[in-house]
Amino acid sequence: MPAATPLISVIVATANHAAALARCLAALGAQTAPADTYEVVVVDDGSTDETEQAVRAFSAALRSSGRTGLDVVYCHQGRRRGLATARNRGVRDSRGEIVAFTSDECVPAADWVARLADAWRRVAAAAPPVGGIGGLTAPPDAAVPNLAESYARVHQWRELPRVDAGEVRYLLSTNASYRYEALRTVQGFDTGFPGEGAEDADLGRRLSAAGYRLLFDPALVVRYHGQRSLPGLLRSAYRYGRGAAYHEAKQGGLDKPERSLGAGLARLGFSPLRAALYRKELGLPIGASIGLAVVDGLVAVAGATGRVAEAIDRGAAEEEVAAEQPNTKGGPGATPGGLPGREPPS
Repeated sequence: MPAATPLISVIVATANHAAALARCLAALGAQTAPADTYEVVVVDDGSTDETEQAVRAFSAALRSSGRTGLDVVYCHQGRRRGLATARNRGVRDSRGEIVAFTSDECVPAADWVARLADAWRRVAAAAPPVGGIGGLTAPPDAAVPNLAESYARVHQWRELPRVDAGEVRYLLSTNASYRYEALRTVQGFDTGFPGEGAEDADLGRRLSAAGYRLLFDPALVVRYHGQRSLPGLLRSAYRYGRGAAYHEAKQGGLDKPERSLGAGLARLGFSPLRAALYRKELGLPIGASIGLAVVDGLVAVAGATGRVAEAIDRGAAEEEVAAEQPNTKGGPGATPGGLPGREPPS
């Protein structure tokens, strides 16, 4: 007997991206999957723009088009609390057996939800159990990349780690889905992360430790429409550096982060050599090769700076805690915050 189609809750956390959110919601409303097989949950992380109006307009468009079976849930957090907290809030306020995530700057393919449902039906009885299934986050079809976007594509910032027999170590939340029970088991996203960076890897590690497998299906496609700039790229690298340091510290492995700063500076210094490699491997013009090599070095330095900054902040915080509670020590795997329980149906 074939497995039943699970209800899928699609969670979109957003903050001051009303126009991008409207585009994402339009794509979610135009899915080929039946309207009663999924719901859309928008978590507004303290927006001050027209985000709520965008959600209301989306709901009105669904009613006028006759797609009334698709439920839309809007949650406003009041103040900015970060992506991890917003995603956990969305999980709490959702109903689906499967919880899917995408970004407000992403446009899911028309068959995204239908393919998610098919993928989860195929693994319903798998052993060891599958805890998550993710897909491909691709650039827009007709995008003309600038230097920062070219760097992101060359280094596949929006791709997953190496796929081994269809399995991966973690999923990117631009295109990820999880079994609700798996998220509940590990208490969801760690809300203690400093900003945005590495929380996906942390969640993947905890799910794997709990006995769940994570799968990658390239047929699950969303397209990322966010604008890349060099300052934005460096800010992202800094945040990811901080997040990576926090993630390593949780596991008791943060050691001499200043070495990564030295390595980043060395990478910048070797830009001419990397430019020659880009030119040879990718067949790029010399100007583009030099530009990518310099950006590569700057990104390495920004990420290393974030690692050092997080290590300094953690050291100061630990000294303060030790002074106040000298006999208390938290374990390296502790997960601040956690996933609030779902409200029982009324």
